[in-house]
Amino acid sequence: MREVFQIHKSSKKINILLNINYLLVSTGIFIAVFIDLSLAIDLLGGIFGFSFITLFYIAIYLYKKKHPLVKIFMIAYLAYMLGMSVTLLMLMGYLPYHFMTMHASGIGILIEALLFSYLLNFRIKRLEKEVVDLADKGESLKELASYDDLTHIFNRRAFVEYSKNAFSMATRHQEPLSMLMIDLDYFKKVNDQFGHHAGDTVLVSAAKIVSNIIREEDIFGRVGGEEFCVILPKSTKKDALFVAEKIRRKVASHQIMAGNSYIKQTVSIGVSLLTKEDQGYIDIQRRADQALYGAKNTGRNKVLFM
Repeated sequence: MREVFQIHKSSKKINILLNINYLLVSTGIFIAVFIDLSLAIDLLGGIFGFSFITLFYIAIYLYKKKHPLVKIFMIAYLAYMLGMSVTLLMLMGYLPYHFMTMHASGIGILIEALLFSYLLNFRIKRLEKEVVDLADKGESLKELASYDDLTHIFNRRAFVEYSKNAFSMATRHQEPLSMLMIDLDYFKKVNDQFGHHAGDTVLVSAAKIVSNIIREEDIFGRVGGEEFCVILPKSTKKDALFVAEKIRRKVASHQIMAGNSYIKQTVSIGVSLLTKEDQGYIDIQRRADQALYGAKNTGRNKVLFM
């Protein structure tokens, strides 16, 4: 009953009553086994009466809480109480001894056990649901922790994690791996002239353009304010330059509507390729970053390989 309804956690009074019941029953068993069986039988009425008060109090508590299984609980313990009452009255001499009065307590306990098996199944189902809910919540939290709030692509932390895995796979299988570092040209001017809301619109638009061009297996993340990075597994220098140029042209030709204004945005892109000397993905990123700054310093709106 403790585990099915978990009421000992929500009610201190019920917890105290249950603990007293445990103590009384344990004392009765100890007296019956080690001291005097007849004395234990004499005390049985008091123990039974106190357990009846406890169960009655719990039934009222569950009824007030509108617990969906309170009726089954009441029927289960009514069967238990009736069976125990009949057997107790027989032992005390108020009812004659025969098969039904002798085994009434056992029959009551059997009915109670059958009904409680249903209650236990209910508790198991609730626990299963709680586990599923916790797992779903964990997945949701993990997703929230991995994605950028604005663009809904990988944030820097998640991008780094996936990039490390991609680097390990490429080096293990000796496969090509390319990286694009993408920066929005003169992005500060967009914020200054049109406002930060317009800047957010530009960022989202650029992220969508890149997402629509790259493959599903490519790793795309926002690694800075207006900086994006793409890992292209199994892609050669030629492949990477083709994708980079396609992104550059698509962004440059796209008109972004922000409020009542149309914004023309361009990007500079640095491209790099995995080499045998690279010790980690950061080495590829360093070269891509250098290529990016080279593109920005030589006019912007261009692709440069390093």
